[in-house]
Amino acid sequence: MSIDIGSYGPLNSNYVKRINETIHKALNEHPRTMVLRADLRFPDNFQDDSTVITRFIVSLKAQVEADMQRRADSGHRVHLCKIRYMWARESNEFEKKHYHVALCFNKDTYAYPGSYYTATGEYIHNLSVMVMEAWVRALNLHVYSNYQQFYPLVHFPAKCCYHVNAKKGSDDPSYKEAINSVLYLAKLYSKVSSDGYRNFGCSQY
Repeated sequence: MSIDIGSYGPLNSNYVKRINETIHKALNEHPRTMVLRADLRFPDNFQDDSTVITRFIVSLKAQVEADMQRRADSGHRVHLCKIRYMWARESNEFEKKHYHVALCFNKDTYAYPGSYYTATGEYIHNLSVMVMEAWVRALNLHVYSNYQQFYPLVHFPAKCCYHVNAKKGSDDPSYKEAINSVLYLAKLYSKVSSDGYRNFGCSQY
């Protein structure tokens, strides 16, 4: 069964349901949640596999835990930050596979992703860099020297960061804006159906 909203075309209603449930769970844990959208691309001639998105999430979680430990060791106040996620696997008009992800963080821990461009030739450590690092590691490209050249395989949309607040409810314009952005992952168009891999997933806990 599908529904249709706006310019996305028909949406998978089950995916829509799971997206809403995931964001509600995030808000139950972190009443102030930051939702981050990103697109994960493959290098040319890379063979996709069914576990790459799992490796990405595992790497990102490990980096966030390490970052929080560094903050604690430095004497800074640390807020609990469980990551909830949603992902969709798609293929573009050139048959190149890619992923769209939406990641939910405690806004008291990460309010913004930070810059994903180099500063004087080097990246500043922040959330966006951790996302890029996680994808490079999921692809096992970190074994190369100067592997940061692969960071641009992660693309952040011009509007990639959304703040939602449980106290303001689902009628809040910021909440609606976040949901509308994430519903892009539920569109039926461009989903891969020929190779037996899953096209959509989200955190279960």
